[in-house]
Amino acid sequence: MKKHLLFLFAFVIITVSAVAEMKTIQILYTSDEHGYIERNGANGGAAEMYQKWLMEDSIKTIPTLILSGGDNNTGPVISAITKGKATVDVMNAMGYQCDVIGNHEIDFGQDAFIEQCKIRNFPTLSANLQVLKSCKIPSKYIQ
Repeated sequence: MKKHLLFLFAFVIITVSAVAEMKTIQILYTSDEHGYIERNGANGGAAEMYQKWLMEDSIKTIPTLILSGGDNNTGPVISAITKGKATVDVMNAMGYQCDVIGNHEIDFGQDAFIEQCKIRNFPTLSANLQVLKSCKIPSKYIQ
């Protein structure tokens, strides 16, 4: 019985310590950007959104994660001409910290996607990714 009470006491102390150290973070999440760097009709682009983020006081005072759910490419001409590089450049400038591969990341082919990964300042996550034709898992990208 004493052993169980001691364990319970230790568990409560650890839990209280963990709760006492909880911190607030802010998550800015985008998805399906589709290469829209600039305004497109009624839809604001990435540059406009970034300007609004910077106007928020919380972005200066609260630790912030900037994440994307993928589908960064395909849409306006700038995305097609640069094979997604322009979108990656803007995401780098905006401070994205992580991205997930969507179906449009491969629109310009595997080689273009690999080149995009090389210039990203943030990791790109995926599951069930296989190299076209060989169906091998691209082990050099697994971390």
